[in-house]
Amino acid sequence: MAAARSGHRRQHRGIYVTGDVRPRSMTGRVTLGSGSFGGGRPAPEAGAALSEPDRLVSTRAVGILIDALRSRESPMLLDLGRVVGDNVAFFTSRFACRLVVADLFADLDERSSAGERNEDQTGAWVAETIRAEPESVDAILCWDTLEHLTAVEGQILAERLTRVLRPEGILLLSFSGEWNARPGYATYGIVDPTTLRRQFYAGASRQMRVLTSREVTETFRNLSIVDACLFATRAQEMVFRKPSHSTATGKGVASRPRLEV
Repeated sequence: MAAARSGHRRQHRGIYVTGDVRPRSMTGRVTLGSGSFGGGRPAPEAGAALSEPDRLVSTRAVGILIDALRSRESPMLLDLGRVVGDNVAFFTSRFACRLVVADLFADLDERSSAGERNEDQTGAWVAETIRAEPESVDAILCWDTLEHLTAVEGQILAERLTRVLRPEGILLLSFSGEWNARPGYATYGIVDPTTLRRQFYAGASRQMRVLTSREVTETFRNLSIVDACLFATRAQEMVFRKPSHSTATGKGVASRPRLEV
């Protein structure tokens, strides 16, 4: 019975945002299931407690993502984190886009609270959360998510994301090179193409492992590396691209990580 209830909740977790091409105006619609934005599951700003002050951090990957989206007509974006209003406004004010939020952290919190993380060793729930059609997504945002998954769950996530990305589609991924023992999760709001606002919220989910760029590259081995950046805070960003059908057998070459001060 518990599994049935959990499955029912996941059916309504997709949040769809439709953007408008008019600059500097956010005319998108946000729906959660059949309700309105925030009707079924509040955004972190409304429903969760900050466990540390927010801070501004640098980004290089967002600029790369923006450049890639400029050449796409009505791109579809997939965000694997919680709903962040700044990101909704940022993308819908610049692109005639559709933004889908697949809230992995909501699943992680529920499964951690219910003790289900230890029971499900297959990681099948990850595949159930990513429900986009094959080759339907132009860009994916995956901020500080992979380290909350086991190696098995992470591999399933990588396979699913690779499957839903369109050829030449972009995956933006960030992770920390340090251990964080505090339960909870981080959200990243885009301030501008070079700056993010990081906020950490209390939650039941915990970091499962410390990742290296080598491990992440191997996990997403079917994608080509566009850029990799190591910041002075030990945070790392990586940008991957799905090869076109004509070059699908080729391997990407990682750029040298750059230290940001």
